[in-house]
Amino acid sequence: MAFANGYDSTEAGVCITLSAMAYVSSNNGPGIKEALVNVLADPQYATQGNWKLVWFGATPHFGNLVFVVKDMTKPARFAIVNRGTVWQHLEDVVEDMAIFHTKTWPTAQPPNPNLQIALGTYFGLQQILPLTSSVSNMSLAGVAVPITLIHFLMLQAMCVDKGDDLEVFITGHSLGGTLATVLGTWLVEQASGWDMRPKKISFKTYTFAAPTVGNQAFADYYDNLPANPQVAVQAVRVYNESDVLPHCFNQLDQLTNIGIPLTELGKIAVKALAAPFILGMDATHVSYADVDNAHPIPNPTPAPGCANPVSRIEEFFCWLGYEHSSNTYLQLLGVPVLKS
Repeated sequence: MAFANGYDSTEAGVCITLSAMAYVSSNNGPGIKEALVNVLADPQYATQGNWKLVWFGATPHFGNLVFVVKDMTKPARFAIVNRGTVWQHLEDVVEDMAIFHTKTWPTAQPPNPNLQIALGTYFGLQQILPLTSSVSNMSLAGVAVPITLIHFLMLQAMCVDKGDDLEVFITGHSLGGTLATVLGTWLVEQASGWDMRPKKISFKTYTFAAPTVGNQAFADYYDNLPANPQVAVQAVRVYNESDVLPHCFNQLDQLTNIGIPLTELGKIAVKALAAPFILGMDATHVSYADVDNAHPIPNPTPAPGCANPVSRIEEFFCWLGYEHSSNTYLQLLGVPVLKS
């Protein structure tokens, strides 16, 4: 069964649910994997208990975490899930906030020094790519070997039944969405060099609440992947219109107009909050652009427990937390929220 063309509410519901599940037990490093297995098995969520954990990678202190799940109801459908920010981890803070300098995208085909991504995003990708997970060897029963994500996908591509395509969602919420964008780009570049005839691999990225990744040149490059007919690519950028983070870092001057109710004093406070970032990017000559295929969602519901309207910056942060929450995105997409 092929991916739907463009945004699909069922696909989006599954992907935001998986993205939210990535935060389960985030402060209990050794227990994360078991907690993830348990929540995936729960049939009450949009995933319906049909997705099984097959690859799990994390940095030594669990600052970065990526996992792969398989849809047990379809022959060759997987999802790669990137966890978003957990503020207790320094790596996440660096990946979110290191925006005043950029790095050249290193694996473009053909090479293009004009393609720039945020330094923090580049750092996050470098944390992810070497991760390994022990995966059972299909030809030697009882043998498990540690393999990287790209080698795991290669193995799946080789094992796809004749006539089936390998289908891979790439998803994440917040920082996880930013990392899903660059990881998806890298995976498409790698897979475009594989000889899979007559097979085909299809990638579809769903990001939720993702800040921008790179400059306009990178956005254009991303929007026009790939050049290889064996690799199909789709991408959907889902965001709550009243969420601050998707407006970072190319629309910081618009934060007073995204739907959060502000008094005149509140507007001054929000502009003061954004000013250091705007001035910093101006000083370092850095700019950001959104990738294409946006799917904005309006959220007219007032934030529960937050001041309305906002007059002080701490009140604004209350709204920011509510509008950006993965559970708010689950509600907006009409699927069950995760239990605490």
